[in-house]
This record gives sequence, structure tokens and C-alpha cells, in this order.
Amino acid sequence: MYTFSNHAKRTITKAKTKINVLKALAGTSWGQDKDTLTLTYKSTCRTALEYAAPIWGPALSETNWTKMQRVQNQALRIASGCTLMSHQDHLHQETKVLPLRPHSTLLTKQFLAANHRHGHPGTKHLGLPVAKRSHLKPTLLIHEPEVTPMFQNLPPDDSDYKKVIKSLHTKSVKATIQSYIPSSVKLPPARNKPVRVQLKPKRKVQTCPTPLRIQPNPSILLQHNRQFCPRQMPTLQPDPPQYSTSI
Repeated sequence: MYTFSNHAKRTITKAKTKINVLKALAGTSWGQDKDTLTLTYKSTCRTALEYAAPIWGPALSETNWTKMQRVQNQALRIASGCTLMSHQDHLHQETKVLPLRPHSTLLTKQFLAANHRHGHPGTKHLGLPVAKRSHLKPTLLIHEPEVTPMFQNLPPDDSDYKKVIKSLHTKSVKATIQSYIPSSVKLPPARNKPVRVQLKPKRKVQTCPTPLRIQPNPSILLQHNRQFCPRQMPTLQPDPPQYSTSI
């Protein structure tokens, strides 16, 4: 009751139809590059997934978030060319795209920061006491203790507002990168000391020219070693007939 499950189902259905655009632009041996396909996904498919995310994002269940994340994983596999065995973290690291839930939370915080600006319609909802009833769904005001102290002056000016928006983005990206599973491929440790390259001494140029050696064909040489070289095999002639001298 009063959940966003139906909204999530309709959103997933709408986003899956737009993934067909990526399939038409990419193939195994032809198509657009990774950056173009990723930008196409962001502009067509992800906008449909995250439409009005500050409203329903805080109240969406974990199951529905997982279903919506699968749609993004499918699109990123098409854009990057990764197989189904590729991990979800590897897809986002390869395409430099945030997972769906952290990115929706970032949009929610930035929208809450915009509510602090002078003349915004959402300013009247700031500072309201949080309801203690447990059955109520959470709203974007759950991020107010984090966002409001970031402003130096209220209402903020344009420069202060842009700094807060940028700071929220930086924190979200750093937290997402730290949450990735480390790669199992171990790289060699970096060397702090400079590597010294030893050059080989130059060879002395011979004054007397040396005769050129003709290298035999390796295929013919191999046939000759195996005693099957048609160029060097003698022609086989039949033995002469032998007649008996006895009467």
C-alpha cells in the first residue's frame, strides 16, 4: 500500500524498449565507440529510470532498486562490450558511470540543496519535525542534516550554491569508488627510484665487406630434412630388364 512498485515496473518496461537503440548502434565487429554509446544511454535510458527520483527514491525498496539496476547493467554491457560474467563494479569502472541508486541519491541531495535558495517552492518544507510514526515512508528530508550545514549563509547566493552542488558530487563519487570490490589482478609495485637504462656499446664497423648469405626457404629446408622435397628428389627410373644367359 502506497508503494512505488507499480511505478518501478512501468519505468523498467519503458527503459528496456530504449535499450534497443543501443543494440542498433553496436555490434560485434561494427558500430559506435564506447563513449558514444554511454552518452546515448545517459541521455535516453537513464533519464527515464531516474525521472522524479527525489520523490520516490527514498521510499523505494531494495528489491525494486535491484531490478532497475539490472537494466543499467544490460545497457553498460552493450556499450562496453563486456560479457555476462563481468562484475557490476567492472562495468561502472569501465564506462565511468555511477550505479543507479548512488546517482539517484546524489540527485535527491542536490534537489534538497536547491530548496534552500531564495524563492524556491520547497523552502517551506525545510526544518519541519520528522514524524515518529514508523509506517510513514521516508522523504528527501532525511538528507537535510547532511545538506543544510554545508551552506555558509541562508538563503545562499549563487556561488555558495554551486560550491555545495560540486561538494555533494565529489563526496558521492569518492564513496562509490571506495565501495568497489578491488580487482584480483595484482599490478607490480611502483618504483620510487628512477630506472637506469644501460645502453649497449656500439659495434665497430668492419672495413672489409662480408659476403651476403642466401637463407634457404624454411619450408623447403623442412621438407628436405624430412626427405620429402620434390625439388631435390631424383627422378625415379625403372630398373633395366635382366635377361638370363642360360640356354
